[in-house]
Amino acid sequence: MATATYLSQNDQTVLGVLFDAEGGMSNTPPQPTSIPIRDQLTQKLQRHERQLLLALSNDNPDRSSLESTVIALDQLIAQHPAYASAYNNRAQTRRLMYSLDELAARPEVVRQLFGDLDTAIQLASPSHPHSGGVTADQATVLSAAHTHRASLLYEGSKRRTTHHLLASIERYADLDADSLQELASLDFAEGGRYGHGVAKQMAVMTNPYAKLCGEMVKQAMQREMSGSV
Repeated sequence: MATATYLSQNDQTVLGVLFDAEGGMSNTPPQPTSIPIRDQLTQKLQRHERQLLLALSNDNPDRSSLESTVIALDQLIAQHPAYASAYNNRAQTRRLMYSLDELAARPEVVRQLFGDLDTAIQLASPSHPHSGGVTADQATVLSAAHTHRASLLYEGSKRRTTHHLLASIERYADLDADSLQELASLDFAEGGRYGHGVAKQMAVMTNPYAKLCGEMVKQAMQREMSGSV
C-alpha cells in the first residue's frame, strides 16, 4: 500500500519535533504522553496506549496503520474520557495523514485536530492556574499539544492558507494574519514553558513585540548608515 503520509519534508520534520518530548528534531513516531500516575488504572492505560502506538513505529507508517490507530484511540477515549494523553496522540496521528494543503480542503479534520488539542490542554492543565507547577507527565502533554496547535495557527497565519486552513474554526475564522500569528506565538511560548525547545525558539521568532523591536533597530541602522554615507 502507498504510504499514508502525503507530507512535505518540512511537515514531517515539524511532526517529528512534536512527537519528541525533549523538543529534538527526530522523526520518530508519537510516544504515549500521560496524566500523573496515581493508580494501577493509569498505569494500565499507559501500557495500553503504548501498545496502540507500536503500529506507528517505522518512519513511514501506511494509511491503514494510521487509521487503525485513530480508531483504537477513539475507543480508548470513549472508555476513559478524562485521559489527556489519548487526545493529544490522536491529534498527532491524524495529522500525519494529511499535508497542509489537504487539511485546508478538509474542514472536518481541522475541527477534529483542534478539538483534540483543546481537550488535551484542558485536561492536562492544573485545576488552579496559580497552584504551582505541573507534573512531568502533565508537562509532556501540554508541551506537545500547545506546540501542535501553535504550528497550525502559524501555518494559518500565512496568506496562502489564512482563509482556508482555519476557516472552519469559529474563534479563528475572522482573524487576520497578524492576529493568528500572535496567538501562535502565545501557544509556542506555552509549549516552550513546558519544555519544548523548538517551541521556545518559535515563540521568540513569532513574538510581535520582538519583531517590532527588530524592525525599529533595522530602520535605525539604515538611517545611521545613510547618514554616514
